[in-house]
This record gives sequence, structure tokens and C-alpha cells, in this order.
Amino acid sequence: MKMLLITLLLIVTACGKDSSKKSSVQTQNPNTIFGASQITVKVYYQEGAEPYTEDSNIALLKYWTIYQKNIEALFNGRSPRPTLVIPTSLSQMTKIPSVNVTKWSIEDILSLAKTVESSESGLVFKIFFVKGEYAENSNVLGFHISNTYTMAVFKDIIARSGSTEERIPQYVEQATIIHETGHALGLVNNGLPMKAAHQDSEHGAHCSEPTCVMYWQNEGTSGLRNFVKNLIINRSTVMFDSQCLNDAQNY
Repeated sequence: MKMLLITLLLIVTACGKDSSKKSSVQTQNPNTIFGASQITVKVYYQEGAEPYTEDSNIALLKYWTIYQKNIEALFNGRSPRPTLVIPTSLSQMTKIPSVNVTKWSIEDILSLAKTVESSESGLVFKIFFVKGEYAENSNVLGFHISNTYTMAVFKDIIARSGSTEERIPQYVEQATIIHETGHALGLVNNGLPMKAAHQDSEHGAHCSEPTCVMYWQNEGTSGLRNFVKNLIINRSTVMFDSQCLNDAQNY
């Protein structure tokens, strides 16, 4: 990686060369996901690591509606479709106590996940926004822990990804959680079978299409900046390309 030196790494399911070999043996179970009657996304954040939720300068721009539209797109055309429960405002998310951790390990995030309980039925995704950085790589934006529905986002790294006036960090944040949720759902060819070949196997569970959020270079550096800038210019909301959508919609 070069330029901005920001990576959108996935732990175990591999958004990096070091872990790409592991992704072939630790896959998500699409039967659990695509057989669920309800999918709930729970968002937890530490003070000072609040997710971006809306833009006061643009009426009705709620950033988490981008996430919601992407998850909805994956299930378009499926019957039956699960009920999606996704927060779009900070009031619908849960503040958690700060802890004395500045360099997070996978085990730290798993321990944090055990401190919260969910009573929702169906499948529950947990996304934790924390201060500090990933212990093994200070440039990591976020990760998904394979064989779980738990994700972590490192807010300090997100905030340094670009100008907030250009809305770069806001869209980088959305791209991060959409990318990691894609891995949690089994993309690309990591549990969810491909309808047509589009895996960039050299880079693990990633798409070969540069215009897809699952493309390996759309993880940070200049690639992710250009990716989100194009989204802003084109007012695009769905970040998955047609091949990733086809995998999910036709499973």
C-alpha cells in the first residue's frame, strides 16, 4: 500500500496479502444469513468515536441510509426477503463505556462484544466504533472477524482519511462498513458461491471489478479516495457491482 497508507483490512477473511491464505478455509455460512427472517444491525460506539450519521449542511442526508440501501440491494428479488433493522441516527445506536485500550487486538473486540446483549430475533450483526487503532497495523480502518457477525471500526483512522468538508471520511466510513459486511455475508466466494467468476483470488475474498466496493484496492490509499469521490460526484448509493449483487440475490 502507498499514498495515504490507509487499509480497509478484514481479519482472517483477508483484506491483506498476509491473511489471504486463511480465507479459503474459514468461510461464512450463507445458509444462516440468507435463511434468516430478520437481520438486525446493532451499532455500538465509544465517546469520541461516534459514527457519522447526518450532514447538517445537506437536508435529509443521513449517511447510514447508504448502508441500508446497499444491504437492501443484496436481497432485492429474493423471496422471502428478511426484515432489515438498521439504525440511521445516533439515537438508535448504543453508547458504550470507554476502556483503557488504545491498541486493539481481535481478542479485545471479541471481549467487548461479550459485554453487550441483544434480545432481537434472527441474525444480529454487531459493529463497534472504537478509539485507537488495530494493534498489528496502525493503518487499518476496520475489520470483520471471520465466522462471526462482529465488526470493528477505528474512528481515529477514519477521521484522518480526508477532508470532512469534501465528505471523504463520511463516505470512507460507509465504504468500510459496507465492505466488511460484504465479507460477513460471504463475499467474494468466501461461503457465498459465485454465479459467474469474479473473484480476484490473488487478493483473497475480493472482487475483480474496480468499480465494486469489494475490489481489493478500494480499501484505502488513493484507490478508496477515488472510489468515494466518484460516489459523491455521481450521487451513487449502491457500492456493490452487479456481480456481487447477483451472487447474493440468486443464492
